[in-house]
Amino acid sequence: MKTVFLVAVTTARRVSELSALGRNPPYARIETEGVRLRTLPGFLSKTATASHLGQDIFLPEYGNNKALCVKRLFKLYVKSSDKILRDKGEDHLFVNFGGHRKGEPSSKQTIARWIVQVIKAAYAAEGMTSPSVNAHSSRSTGTSWAMFNGASIDAVMKAADWRGQMTFAGHYSLDLWKQKDAAFGRAVLST
Repeated sequence: MKTVFLVAVTTARRVSELSALGRNPPYARIETEGVRLRTLPGFLSKTATASHLGQDIFLPEYGNNKALCVKRLFKLYVKSSDKILRDKGEDHLFVNFGGHRKGEPSSKQTIARWIVQVIKAAYAAEGMTSPSVNAHSSRSTGTSWAMFNGASIDAVMKAADWRGQMTFAGHYSLDLWKQKDAAFGRAVLST
């Protein structure tokens, strides 16, 4: 679930695209700086234009914190799921680990449920009540924090596979400046 969440938040891709990612070459390539992924043949993106078809998805290496390194977690995930898939010949990256569907590709609904469970668990670990979230929340959170921390609008647009900047501005951009501005005053008042 952690790998699914980190792939979702660091790529800003839709759950439908995450469910169509491949696990083996040529759909998954481990590189020095990270992992390059592609969807399996037959997947049709919501924004299926010539410029969007077959676009790579990149999972970065993050040496600052091994627990958050998506490249490292990808390799661990593939290794652990290979045991389940030994004789199945499955090419989907995300597969079910248990139950009667063990080894089958994870559905969009399952991946969405995993993302929500991770978000809620993170809030619970901090002793906080989780706001109402859905898997799509990872797209607005990831892209907003990327912009807040200096990513260009072009990088955000490419990562999220959006056609126009107004999609981000109108539907996904969170007002993180407002939260940061209020943080100081709230910290003072909480003492």
